Amino acid sequence: MTRRFLALMSFALLVPTIASAQNIRVFYFAPTATMNTTFGAANTNGLTRTDSNGNVIPTLPGYRYIMLTAANRTKFNGIAAPNMKATYDSLMNANSRLRRKLNQVLSFSGNKVRTLEMMLVDDRTGLPGADPNGIFCLDSGIIWPCADNWQDDHSIWYTGRVRVGEQSALIDVNTPSGGGFSRFEATLIHEVSHTQFLSDTSGVNKWGKHGIDISYGGDQGHWFEELQADEQQAMDEGLASFWGLAHNPPMATELSDFLNKKDSKFLLGSHSFLTGIPEMWNSPHAVEYSGLASGAQFQNGNPITLTSPNLQPGSGYELRTYKWLNVPGQFVLYNEMMSESYFYLYHRYAYANQDTAYAKLIRAARVLSTPNQRLRYPAHVANILANSMEAYARAHPADTSLVSSMFPLALYDLLGHFGRTDDDLKREFTINSATYTPMTPVPTAQAEYYKRRAAVKALVCPYVSGNGNCREQGANIDIQGAVLAMRNYFHDPATILR
Repeated sequence: MTRRFLALMSFALLVPTIASAQNIRVFYFAPTATMNTTFGAANTNGLTRTDSNGNVIPTLPGYRYIMLTAANRTKFNGIAAPNMKATYDSLMNANSRLRRKLNQVLSFSGNKVRTLEMMLVDDRTGLPGADPNGIFCLDSGIIWPCADNWQDDHSIWYTGRVRVGEQSALIDVNTPSGGGFSRFEATLIHEVSHTQFLSDTSGVNKWGKHGIDISYGGDQGHWFEELQADEQQAMDEGLASFWGLAHNPPMATELSDFLNKKDSKFLLGSHSFLTGIPEMWNSPHAVEYSGLASGAQFQNGNPITLTSPNLQPGSGYELRTYKWLNVPGQFVLYNEMMSESYFYLYHRYAYANQDTAYAKLIRAARVLSTPNQRLRYPAHVANILANSMEAYARAHPADTSLVSSMFPLALYDLLGHFGRTDDDLKREFTINSATYTPMTPVPTAQAEYYKRRAAVKALVCPYVSGNGNCREQGANIDIQGAVLAMRNYFHDPATILR
């Protein structure tokens, strides 16, 4: 199972703060002997942290770092790990595809993130003695991509930070049919997206200080396929992945395969939040693992390492898998790949010109980046997009390619296999528009969609369940066919709202 890591810790690098907007600083880490020979020991630094007892702990013992500049670039080129060098080259080239895409992502925060730190690590020789509680996201001797941001002391500005390593880059680059280096660039774009969504006083999400651990459950890191503790964190991940997919289109095939998989595809472990929701936990499922927590593993033998530090001897753990139609509708977008699918399918089908759809998603991201965690729900995005489609229809009255503003609401409903009652769906859209988010008016599409919901469901459910109520198990799933049918329905001029 694929895992992704994200850490939330703050460390100060030994360089002066630079206040210019959207300043990108790149740091390179490599084994000490290589760095000191190349740059001189007086010019390199070791990264440390200080624990709660005042002890200074090396984060990457045996490694030193420098900040890359025009003055030391030639020396860097002579020793750099290949993918780290390619990354730096792309970052420094204002006309590269990566830099152009990053410039869009860096606009989300409205320049509230003033500095972006990129930390590149040559981890090809391994990381013996690396600090497991340090700044990097470590697993099996590899630096895994991760990101965070923090607000500078006594300031309204933020700093963002991304960490990546050569070994994880090689995994991306060598993924069959994955796009090569563009796939790793997609990972970088994903991580930079995380740096642009600003934390408020409640922490990273609604769960507060320990939000990441709660959202991802009791296993270390998290899986793409898991059902998280809420739609919020899953949407943050899914949106970040969408920007990467838009940069590296071959990844869309993998997403489509996941969407159309009719067998079990969602994971939920017994140390996760949704374990306590009987409607979810006891929904029809298969058992991937059941036994001692100390020996938890997938059926393929890969271990599952739990984060709880106080497991009693003999403690148990169970990992279950669920089919899409067996996950209650309100929990489907607790999965990040389903959230990513929402943005991907909107981008592909909402407008005749996909660039127009992309621009609307960027504008939505700028609203979501505000340091208010209540804004980051997919039903809120659906309302934002519906409003923007109604404004677009008013501005382009003669455009014969228009799609109704009901489309983003219906897409949200479809991905939850129409599994909410009318009242539950109304509540979800209502609390994610003007009642709680004053900057997002109630779109006309809300009232109109409820009138047409039964017709839309009858039209598209045969594509995903074999019948008109989305409840028949075992049928082939064609999500793209369903969305295309729905888009064509909302192309009817009678459905266009202004």
